Parts: sequence; structure tokens; C-alpha cells
Amino acid sequence: MTNLENIDNDIFDTKTVLCEKMENLNPNPCELRIPISQAGPITQPGSYCLTNNITGSIKIFGVSNVELDLNNQKIIGITNGLEVVDATDITIKNGIIEDGFVGGILVSSCTNVEIFDIDFIDNPIGINVVTASCVRVSDCTFRGFTDAALTIDDTNNGQFTNCMMKFNNNSSEVVFAQNSSNLFFEKLFMNNNSSSISSLIVFRLNTCESCLIKECQANNNADSFGSLEAFFSINCNDIKFINCIVSSNEARFIKGFNNSNCEDILYDYCCSNSNVSTDALFAHGFSAGFGRKTFLDSFIPNIIF
Repeated sequence: MTNLENIDNDIFDTKTVLCEKMENLNPNPCELRIPISQAGPITQPGSYCLTNNITGSIKIFGVSNVELDLNNQKIIGITNGLEVVDATDITIKNGIIEDGFVGGILVSSCTNVEIFDIDFIDNPIGINVVTASCVRVSDCTFRGFTDAALTIDDTNNGQFTNCMMKFNNNSSEVVFAQNSSNLFFEKLFMNNNSSSISSLIVFRLNTCESCLIKECQANNNADSFGSLEAFFSINCNDIKFINCIVSSNEARFIKGFNNSNCEDILYDYCCSNSNVSTDALFAHGFSAGFGRKTFLDSFIPNIIF
């Protein structure tokens, strides 16, 4: 007759051995990468891992093929928390960048840069992209910025998706792109931002072309002093807004969707509703300057031309 107790013990021992082997196969993520424990430059290609919180900046200048895993650690910036300049094929992920005097991450003169799963806290600018191409930002949170969460200038081919931008402090914009083309924005939640300066533009495109803005929201934002514009485009061409929502914002003057001197602007399934003028001046769903616009199944009350 088989001894059931011995079988149970054998199974338990086997499971224990398997668990120990699996633990050995899943080491600390920094054990398989080049560890970084202090601020300074990265000068060689490779896979790097931050081992602890640091104060200062990490600089990636003139290097290609670098992956930097912040390993859920924190960079407390002195100027920018991270600076990526003249670099190609760069990945930055998994961590916190806080209190940069200038900003969180600067990307300048770069190609093929990916940034994801970063929490930006109390930086004047979260990410500043200048003269770049093929930049992808996803799954990031921006909180407490004083200038803008995301700025883009002279950039071609960028994707910015699944980000939360909230609790700004007197910034003039939340997202600002200029002189750029082929940009894709999806599921940017620009909510609960406030300002007491002359105006707040939540999402602004200036001299851009061939951009798609899809399923983005600007809700519960407020400007206690002047005007608030949720989605504003000026001097742009071939811009598409699809399934975008503007709701429950407050300011003296409010415009949900506004454009000036633009051509080929499409609003498809967009909604602007329940916005409140604090001084009963005006709250327009849509305001347009010169150019050609198309509306498809959009709900934008109080339209004014």
C-alpha cells in the first residue's frame, strides 16, 4: 500500500526546490545591468540600472543604444533630472524624477527615444523635447509642474500616450507643441489643473501639421484670474481631434475648442459641455478663426464663429 504521507512530503519538497530555483532565476534587476549609484554622465552603450535615490543629473550625451532603468528609485534634479543630447536609441523607464530646477527630462537633437512609466513631481517642465524625431512617451504621470507637463519643439514623428497631467501650479500650458509634424496624442488626461495667471491653455498646437489627437480629456481645470482654453490650435494644418472631451472647467472666459488661422481641422465625436464662466462672461464650446473646419457627430454647445 502506498504511503500517502510520504507522497505529500515528496510533493512539498519538490515544490520547495522549484521555488528556490525560480527565485534564483529572478535576481535583483540591477544584477544583470550596469549599476549607477550617483549623478554623472553615461558615456558608453549598455543597459544601466539606478541602485538608489540620487540628487543631481544623469547626462546621456553623444551615445547610442542606452537603456536606463530607474528601478523605482528617485532622481532629485538640480537642473534637469535627466539630459539626453545628440543620442540615438535611448530608453528611460520605471522611476521618479522630482524637484528639477529646470525640468524633469530634456531630450535634444535625438532620434528614437522612448520614455515610459516615469512619475514627474514638482518640476517646472516634465519633459522638454527639442529638435528630435521618433520620440515615444507613455504611461507617465505629471504632477505639480509650474511651466508645462510636456513641451515639444521642432520635432517630427512623436507618440505621446496614456499619461496623466494634473495639479499644476500656475502654468500657462499643460501640453505645448510648436513647429512640429506627425505627432500622435492619445489618452492624455489633463485634469484638475489650476492657475491664477492671465490665461491657461490646456493643450496648445502652434505651427504644427499632420497631428492626431485622440481620446484626450481636459476636465475640471480652472483659471481664477483670466481665460481658459482647453484645445487651442494656431497656424496649423491637417489636425484631427477624435473623441476628445472638455468638461467642468471654470474661468472668467472659457473656450472648449478654439483654432485660429488653421486649415483642415477635423473634430470627430468631440464634446464640450458643463463649462462655467465664473463672471458670467462667456463659455463657448467652439471658437474659430479663418480656415476650413469639419464637424462629425460632435456635441459642442454655444458655438460662436
